[in-house]
Amino acid sequence: DFLERFAYDIGEGNNFANKSGEFGNTSGLNTRPSPFEVWKSKQAVAKKKKESPKLSSAQWDGLVNHLHKTNKMKESAVMKEQNNGLAAEFSGHQFKPQMNKRSQELMANKRDA
Repeated sequence: DFLERFAYDIGEGNNFANKSGEFGNTSGLNTRPSPFEVWKSKQAVAKKKKESPKLSSAQWDGLVNHLHKTNKMKESAVMKEQNNGLAAEFSGHQFKPQMNKRSQELMANKRDA
């Protein structure tokens, strides 16, 4: 009985997997699970598949239009903010071209001709 616990099949001595295909102790000396087997059993968490709703063509179109509209609204708000900032920054400036003397002379000569 004692020697049967130490029986070792020589034909399977190089194979580290037991008959069920799982890795573990094949000698029969230690019946406790290995640290890897304990870790693996703790990692086996059942993940639920989250099903997404099936949308019709009209629903897809509505969703796309909604997303497009909200994106345009955000862009519009950002541009409005930028434009207000620029208007405040340039409020004291004149946007009138100042031509140098030579350019003014050339323009006067061109009109006369």
